[in-house]
Amino acid sequence: MDYQPDGLNIWDPWLVEHQGLVHLFYQQGLAGNSKRDAQTGNWIGHAVSKDLLHWDEQPLAIGPDPERPLEDLWPWTGGAVMSGDTCYNFYTMRSSQEQGWRERIGVATSRDFQHWERYAGNPVIEPDPRWYSGGADYLRQYGRVDCRDLSVVYDPERQVWWGFFATRIPAEEQAETSVIAVASSKDLLHWEQLPPAFAPGIHGTVEVPEVFPLDGRWYMTCLTSSVHGNRGGFTDPNVLRGTMYAVADHPAGPYREITGDNVLINGHSCRSLVYKGERYIFSARDGSLSPPVVSEAGAKISLTCSFPSAADRGVCG
Repeated sequence: MDYQPDGLNIWDPWLVEHQGLVHLFYQQGLAGNSKRDAQTGNWIGHAVSKDLLHWDEQPLAIGPDPERPLEDLWPWTGGAVMSGDTCYNFYTMRSSQEQGWRERIGVATSRDFQHWERYAGNPVIEPDPRWYSGGADYLRQYGRVDCRDLSVVYDPERQVWWGFFATRIPAEEQAETSVIAVASSKDLLHWEQLPPAFAPGIHGTVEVPEVFPLDGRWYMTCLTSSVHGNRGGFTDPNVLRGTMYAVADHPAGPYREITGDNVLINGHSCRSLVYKGERYIFSARDGSLSPPVVSEAGAKISLTCSFPSAADRGVCG
């Protein structure tokens, strides 16, 4: 029941629904012995579904643009939202001039999900030096500028879009620097960055964030791994890589992990989608997309193996 395009491995999914179709976007790369064109692996992939279980691969979405020096390399993970009849598809920009080590966030828009127009003002987000580490001097000194994986959620109470992305703050040790930044926008193009939403101080890297409301509170999920220099970051000692979660009373944070239980999914990155009144979580694992599981409202997130159709029930990995 996993989805995997022929000849490709996929990871880091993001999803949006429009007019009865669910659109799935993802990073992708060539699988072993793939017969696909080599450049296919340098694009963001796209598939659609009517039931969250069966996916049809679509034409490639967003790829490198040799005419744009700041994004002439393979684009990395982002997020997509609908505003009216327009899809705003955010992605991580990378440049060959910087060997891909300085990241920025760009956006492309579409009304038909087939033709994507890059915003002329890209990048829409680079790290704000008031709060975050970045810029050419930082790149020369430390060799990398993190600014990736933007995920966006609309807040109807405050009538604002909140965007969350992986970046770093100045600190003495690597594990203290990684944070999830937050920014706000009225139009999805102009963003005001705020102090970090999540600054745990113990995870060498936190990335692929997502934020959503659940049962009166705001939840953040993000990926981390022991190989990034974590200092006992998982409450489960058997978990070395996976998606964790934290909770806040305000969408901009600060987010705090729940003592004794911060693990959502072992080993995988994930994103979610509200579909017919239920929030379903999808994880990328072993080069494919898992079937969805549904989250239950409550004081913490718990996952059950509940599939959209009873006829398609299976065993969650």
